Amino acid sequence: MGEVLDTLDSLIDNIPAVWDQFLYEFSAQFQDSQKEGRAQQKLENLQMKFPDIDGYISQFEELACQANYYYPSYPLHQSQPNKQSPAPCVQ
Repeated sequence: MGEVLDTLDSLIDNIPAVWDQFLYEFSAQFQDSQKEGRAQQKLENLQMKFPDIDGYISQFEELACQANYYYPSYPLHQSQPNKQSPAPCVQ
């Protein structure tokens, strides 16, 4: 891919697909391949330490996102989970 990029003119050949392909290949080569497994292990060992329930919930949500777990959002005013949308994951 590097050789192809060297031949492109930055003004004329500004093609979004080239950038998208670069990002795909870069992430495939350098992404953390064990991130999901480590997050699953941390979730299994996660324990709440009183009185820090907010920290526990925050850490649970972050680890669940990293582990690619789907968990529905439970607003306090509903007894059933919101099945339309998953909890937001910011990575």
